[in-house]
Amino acid sequence: MDELKKRGRPPRGPDVVSALDGSEHAKERLRVILETVAGQMTIAAACAELGIGEAAFHKLRQRALEAGIQGLEPKPRGRPPSKEKLEDERLKKLEQENEQLRLELIAADLREQLARLGLGRAEPAPAPPKKKRTRSRRKP
Repeated sequence: MDELKKRGRPPRGPDVVSALDGSEHAKERLRVILETVAGQMTIAAACAELGIGEAAFHKLRQRALEAGIQGLEPKPRGRPPSKEKLEDERLKKLEQENEQLRLELIAADLREQLARLGLGRAEPAPAPPKKKRTRSRRKP
């Protein structure tokens, strides 16, 4: 049974960070954080190695773990829509808008022709003039 456990490559643990892209400073910080998570290093030793206090270390570890979670969130499957598809959708929308505007122009032309012929909407009759009120004089 011990034979089965020894097969394959040995786990690299936090040392896997050295193969990642990034500055040496960031890699060192991540390696130390992973060692504390794995239980290979105490928080006090990690703080001493990084030269920061415990509160700063806890904030740093929280940020690193949240960034890791964000990086592992599921993304939409498949390829993103191509620019051609987006252009086709935009063109379709513009064609619909063009058709709507064309119909509105035809309707405006018809209203103008009807108005010229006097068949348009009747204009409201003018309001009758207001009567002047006379003041009544009171006798004392």
